[in-house]
Amino acid sequence: AQLTEAIWMKPGSLVVELLPYVPMELTFGSWTRSTKVETPMGINFYNSDLVHIGYPITPEETPVCKKNKTDIDCWKMNRWAGRAFEVGFDRIMDILQHFLIDKPTYQSCEEYQSLSSPATTRYVVYNAPCIERSSSKNDTSLSPHHFYWKVDPY
Repeated sequence: AQLTEAIWMKPGSLVVELLPYVPMELTFGSWTRSTKVETPMGINFYNSDLVHIGYPITPEETPVCKKNKTDIDCWKMNRWAGRAFEVGFDRIMDILQHFLIDKPTYQSCEEYQSLSSPATTRYVVYNAPCIERSSSKNDTSLSPHHFYWKVDPY
């Protein structure tokens, strides 16, 4: 039932999905952290009028194996579904600042694309109703776009 209540949100609302850390060496659970395509939860919001972003949790934000972050046996014994994580206050404030406080009324697709760059931010924008720059200046209709990463971050 994670995030399914978002289907009742008003158009343009923000849905933040925290993507669990799953080491690349483990295949079980890797679909839950995908940044190259929508996650299984993201299928619910694909081409919708909601802004759906993902925040990939880092190994440092996953305390269960923090001291042994390269120990694959530690990660195998602590499956992704049972791991706690700690996202810092600064990161939460960054999400609010980028996607709620500074959000213009009609956000351009270019702005969303820049927010989804792994080189500059930590977010993948799975779905964003936005206006393409190539559209007519009089055309303010929003259409869904997707700004995936080319590689998974961890």
